Amino acid sequence: WKVLDKVIHGFSNTPKGFPFCLKVDHGKTYRSLREEQARFSVFQSNLRTIEQHNAKYEAGEETYYLKAGCLEGQNALKHGQRISLSEQNLMDCSGGYGNNGCKGGVMDYAFFYVKDHGINSEAAYPYEEEVKNCRFDSSRSIVRVDGVYDFNMKVFVAVALFLVAVQVQAGSDQELWTQFKVDHGKTYRSLREEQARFSVFQSNLRTIEQHNAKYEAGEETYYLKVTQFADMTPEEFKEFLSLGEKTKPDLNHPVYEPDMTVAAPNSVDWRQKGAVLEVKNQGQCGSCWSFSATGCLEGQNAIKHGQKISLSEQNLMDCSGGYGNNGCDGGLMTNAFFYVHDHGINSEAAYPYEGKVKNCRFDSSKSIVQVDGVYKVNEDEEALKQVIALEGPVSVGVDASGFSLYGGGVFNPRSCSSSSINHGVLAVGYGTEGNTDYWIVKNSWGPGWGESGYIKMIRNHNNRCGIVTLASIVTLKSDEFRDQLIQKLIEYVKKTLEIFRVGKELGENGTEGRNGFAENFDNFEHLENT
Repeated sequence: WKVLDKVIHGFSNTPKGFPFCLKVDHGKTYRSLREEQARFSVFQSNLRTIEQHNAKYEAGEETYYLKAGCLEGQNALKHGQRISLSEQNLMDCSGGYGNNGCKGGVMDYAFFYVKDHGINSEAAYPYEEEVKNCRFDSSRSIVRVDGVYDFNMKVFVAVALFLVAVQVQAGSDQELWTQFKVDHGKTYRSLREEQARFSVFQSNLRTIEQHNAKYEAGEETYYLKVTQFADMTPEEFKEFLSLGEKTKPDLNHPVYEPDMTVAAPNSVDWRQKGAVLEVKNQGQCGSCWSFSATGCLEGQNAIKHGQKISLSEQNLMDCSGGYGNNGCDGGLMTNAFFYVHDHGINSEAAYPYEGKVKNCRFDSSKSIVQVDGVYKVNEDEEALKQVIALEGPVSVGVDASGFSLYGGGVFNPRSCSSSSINHGVLAVGYGTEGNTDYWIVKNSWGPGWGESGYIKMIRNHNNRCGIVTLASIVTLKSDEFRDQLIQKLIEYVKKTLEIFRVGKELGENGTEGRNGFAENFDNFEHLENT
């Protein structure tokens, strides 16, 4: 182990397996993260030597073998103690290091906790399968970690002795990591956290490579790429999405009944018709519902009134709480629509996005659209197709658990729920690629995600990912209605001016005139209320 970071000539390939953690028992330090990564590459080469040697041992050609492991394994190797250690201790006590109990975590965080505190045995701190108050007893600690070294592996939620078979290209991984941080403005609180995130990033790179190999072989219909979520575990990404689950849908809305006798075209793309505005970015706020809602409203405003005006998600976040929405903690598009029905909505320019909830500052004098009706769409893909074709973009909810690394192609994952909806998006069209039908869906994670901010989702596949489960649309008050309001306003102004004209004339005729003016002023107040 003392020389594992020194070059042993003759073995330059990446090993198939290597230990996840390295205890720096020999005082190893490096001048920079770059040098450390270079040493890691050398270390991998030497692990290849270990692997080849152990293959000879298994074949009876050698009399000894090599092995490595984490915590329990290291305790057995270093101290001869075969003691089961407490996962419950880690679940209850390592939250301050970034772990989330039963909702997932990162092993590096657990190791750093043990480095700082220690860990009890399984017997002293038994497993209970739920997070409880921390009861760690430092006087009964079994092991203390001297150092932690991060290597690439798939994520495990366990403390055990293991080796992991993966393919690693340390140099290119480091380059991709550096570019990833620049592209997405990623910063971390400490080198320790960055090392942990780099480990997750490498795991996601392996996922991308393996999936894309299947895509190239024609076994998958979509491909993956590095996105802003590439430093998150699948569990963390689901937690990010599940922010919207606090709001439960009210399904007692009227159903929009499209004219099914009209033949819908084979493909529709409202982007090409000017009814879809630029892709926006919700950031780390769970406000997808507001972006889905504004997208639908913007589409209707463009189609019905010819106005391409970006509407304010912040307006909805700040002001629709009384309608059941929860700002960055989730909401529903229909709740947002009912708020706009009752109040209106400002433009993005007048009420810009801030990514957090603030006091409501809606200005009714600057409202852009008036909603006439709020409707749900039947849970039927043909009905959704007809509504999109005849009316425009539709707000939809989906199970986006597999969206994190989506790069392009028709998204058709192995598993995707039609009922566990966790993300609000906008269906802006549909089409067919080869023999595969798809929906064109606008997301709110910026133009760098997916296909310029969009995803093509499998269509006519038993409501895959729940795209019709929470579909909804609005109708706007027509131009005719608006013209009627303007005409009434003109009549109102004329009558008001007439009242003041008569009042002025009467006011010139003494007391009788003043009394007459008072009577007409009462009429003016009545008109004003009207």
